[in-house]
Amino acid sequence: MPKSKPEPTQRGVALAVALILLVVLTLLALSGIRLSTMELRMSLNDELRVAAFEQAQSMVDSTVRRFTNTPILAPGITRCVKAITDLCTDEGSLTLSDEVKEKFGVNDATVNVNVVIERIPPQNAEPPVNSGFSLSSFDAAYMQVSGIWDQNAKGLGSATIREGVAIVYGSAGDITTTSGEDQFSGATDPEAAPEPEPEDCSAGPTPSC
Repeated sequence: MPKSKPEPTQRGVALAVALILLVVLTLLALSGIRLSTMELRMSLNDELRVAAFEQAQSMVDSTVRRFTNTPILAPGITRCVKAITDLCTDEGSLTLSDEVKEKFGVNDATVNVNVVIERIPPQNAEPPVNSGFSLSSFDAAYMQVSGIWDQNAKGLGSATIREGVAIVYGSAGDITTTSGEDQFSGATDPEAAPEPEPEDCSAGPTPSC
């Protein structure tokens, strides 16, 4: 009588192993997709941050480029392109061209885009170091120019930069406050200084004749 072979006690092992490997590969693929998405989002945020910084820098440069935007402000006076509650005492006093306003979205009420200029104490400071101005003959007024670019509402990022502007003037003249601005008085103003009288050379030769 022929002997019968024993039936195998393990069945479907290959299928179970294949399913486990499939699950592992699926998890690895999902992790790779998530990592790639995070890296893409981080690079996009860096790009928006750099772009916002450049926009804020360009706004400051466009504002300072106009000489009328940087007078010697009296203490407590703050000039702004747009009105900001409890911050600007002289809103709308900074002038920008229509092209610049359109470029930076200054007229857009849904975003916070602004340039702010304020005086930094002390009242009569020393000129900047290595500027070539004599400390005994010149004083300086320092202004802080802040560029605010906040377009998070449109998903374009935000940035705020602050720069300093030094205005050097002769210390011999008096500075008086008029309409929120310091105006030169006396001989410090080049237009107000008297013209020197010509020397009389009829009496004979002199070093200047």
